[in-house]
Amino acid sequence: MGYYTDFKIVLGNVEQENKEQIIEGLKKYCPDLVSMLKYEFRENLEYDDIVTENGEFINGKWYNHKEEITELSKHFPNLNITIHGHGEEIGDEWILYVKAGKREKHHVEFPTSALW
Repeated sequence: MGYYTDFKIVLGNVEQENKEQIIEGLKKYCPDLVSMLKYEFRENLEYDDIVTENGEFINGKWYNHKEEITELSKHFPNLNITIHGHGEEIGDEWILYVKAGKREKHHVEFPTSALW
């Protein structure tokens, strides 16, 4: 069955790179992401949203998201890549920033109530 996550993927600073080259890079370095996109969009595979500030929302099993997106960033070092993740379990919410082959991941933590 597997563990599903809601992903919001944003490739920022696209104007510094050729959009068509980025799309080819996605196909080459992020095959699992592309597979999820193809499944989500069926026959009309579009990449326009993923390279805008709105980003792309997708739900699926993308276990190697860190490795795939890091590899893409090595080949397109000007991209500012942000991935928001929200897993099936309560408290599994995080954000991943990737640029030029480097990444940092932060987990969301909610403060304790001051009411009690």
